[in-house]
Amino acid sequence: MKILFFDTETTGLDAAVNGIHQLAGEIVIDGNVVDRIIYMIKPYEGCQIEKRALVVSRTNHEDLIYYPCEKEVYTSLVRLLYGYTEPLKANDKIFLAGWRAPEFDCKFLHSFFERNGGKETYGRLFWSNPIDIPSKCEACHIAKISQDRKAEEHDKHKQYKYTCCRKSRKEWISKEYQQPCRCTEMIQKSSQALHEHRTTVTSKEI
Repeated sequence: MKILFFDTETTGLDAAVNGIHQLAGEIVIDGNVVDRIIYMIKPYEGCQIEKRALVVSRTNHEDLIYYPCEKEVYTSLVRLLYGYTEPLKANDKIFLAGWRAPEFDCKFLHSFFERNGGKETYGRLFWSNPIDIPSKCEACHIAKISQDRKAEEHDKHKQYKYTCCRKSRKEWISKEYQQPCRCTEMIQKSSQALHEHRTTVTSKEI
């Protein structure tokens, strides 16, 4: 299984008029991290840049001017991703994964590809059903809890009993089960990579 855990910083909330100015992630194949990416991207001509969005990402207009253009980053990213897939195989694609990826980051990434002539390339590289990390994490927690509860019942009654999944999430998840699962850690690393890169750039400028 191939997954790109990624995070973006954008110039606003609307993928139709705003763009990505920072992109970071980790490529994971069968549970192993095989590559990492981090790109700073100059907004495309005509891109709307909202001040509030830059404040959130601790970026300013002066920084954006010196970032590589979209086409340069697009070419580099596609070349890298094709190194981990076989374009001629229809079933050899990468799952996109991130915090609320389907409703936010994936829309921006798709627009990024489309602006640079890669609409079909996007479809060849990525599966159409991205992974929403919060939903995935909750499923991981529920599965773990259910499995452990079954084991407890087995110890008591020498047989497995199915646990009820109708209880509220708060009842199910005690402190011991609130540790982040692997998918959470991956996306946290992507976000941390962006933060560390911004800190390094700022330190050099000072």
